[in-house]
Amino acid sequence: MKQVLVVNSALALPPGKMAAQVAHTSIAAFLSADGANREKWLDVGMPKIVLDGETEAQISLLLRQAQEAGVPAYLVRDAGRTVIPEARRMGRA
Repeated sequence: MKQVLVVNSALALPPGKMAAQVAHTSIAAFLSADGANREKWLDVGMPKIVLDGETEAQISLLLRQAQEAGVPAYLVRDAGRTVIPEARRMGRA
């Protein structure tokens, strides 16, 4: 069992911001999983894979596919208070 995290590379986040967003996603996905899956993931050492998503549309498709397959999934959207202006984080730029 592994946690797969997909980062929107089109946002060109600075490394620290990317790390924070990946951490938010990891924790949120963990909390959305049922107790048995949480325990399994913890028991195997909390492995993670971080992948590049090229577009918001690609990430949305992956999210939908995970949800349809019953895989715990969570989408983090930046609040736009620090690095990413609101228009850009919503895919409007």
